[in-house]
Amino acid sequence: MLKNHILQLGKLSFYLICKLIKRFLAERINLIKFYSLKVEDENKISPFEICEEYALKKGFLSAKSGRPDAYKAGIMILNDAFLGFI
Repeated sequence: MLKNHILQLGKLSFYLICKLIKRFLAERINLIKFYSLKVEDENKISPFEICEEYALKKGFLSAKSGRPDAYKAGIMILNDAFLGFI
């Protein structure tokens, strides 16, 4: 059953992933300290910026432009939440 939920994460839109991270995770857990992310101002960071910083930390870069792959990082954060690591 849990594996089925993890497979379904890949079908979510990036907007919905950011919304889930903001509403359910970032409001309850300090993701910046949990993942040891480097940000300037913790109070004014958006879910997209959290995903970008996590992508930079893990080395998730898009193939064409070399920008951080925030979509993949968002899925990994939600995956950690579903598996109980957070």
